This record gives sequence, C-alpha cells and structure tokens, in this order.
Amino acid sequence: MRLLEKLAEAGSQDPVLISFARRATRFALEKDPLEEAQGVLHMVQDAVRYTQDPITAELVTDPRTLVRQIEAGHQAYGDCDDMSALVAAMLLAIGIPCRFVTYGSKPKQPWEHIYLQMFDNRSRRWLNVDPIMKDKALGWIGPSGVRTTFGVMA
Repeated sequence: MRLLEKLAEAGSQDPVLISFARRATRFALEKDPLEEAQGVLHMVQDAVRYTQDPITAELVTDPRTLVRQIEAGHQAYGDCDDMSALVAAMLLAIGIPCRFVTYGSKPKQPWEHIYLQMFDNRSRRWLNVDPIMKDKALGWIGPSGVRTTFGVMA
C-alpha cells in the first residue's frame, strides 16, 4: 500500500499530471473542492478502461504512465489500484487531501478492492471516491465489510 502512496505523491508533482488534473476541473466552480473532485473522477473514468490484473500477478501502473498514455491519445487500462492512484495524484495536484481505503468482505483476508476518500473542508468529513464505480456519486457508501484507511496525503 505504501507504493500507492509514493506513486500518488510523486505523480502530484509531475507537470504533465498537474496540467491534466487542472483540465479536469475546468468546468467546476472555482474554490469548490467537491466539484473539482467530481471533475477529476469523471475524467479518469472516461479516460481509463477498467481491466483486471492477470490472475497470477498484482500489477501497479504509475499514474504518470497512465496520464502520458492518455495524453498521447492511447487507451489507458487499469484496475482499482491503478485508477485510485491516478485519482489520488490528481486530487493532491489540485490541493485536495485524500487517503486510500482497502475493502474486504471477510476479516483477516487480503483486501479485495481499493478506493479513495477525499477530505471535504465544508462538512469536515471524509467522502468516498471510487473511480471504478461509474454509477455511484461522490461520497457513496458501499456494502458492509472490513475497511482500512491509510496514507492521509495533503
């Protein structure tokens, strides 16, 4: 999980990724982190096709690689950890604190899914941001299960 934090933090300082993140917010109201986060989320959902990792391996794609694929006009592919790392890097690049959340349906088993939470300064709460759930609004609450948060990044 620390790898995802490092990739998101490094990506948030990359000039190409910063420009990409800023473009994602072009239709958001100024100084409205919720609208900006929604713009980032939609941009990633539109640009990255969800694809599972191979059965025998857990692959992690650097957010900077995904952005460069998109900027070059290629289709980008990734699973929940790749898309979450990209959204995290973009949120950090525009000044929105976030953290990763792992989810598992059973205690003491490896996580099955990873997504993000962003901090909303207005409500003073963490809101769920799940890039693979295109039909769910920002802040939705998923099924019950075991959740672990880590890596508060600001």
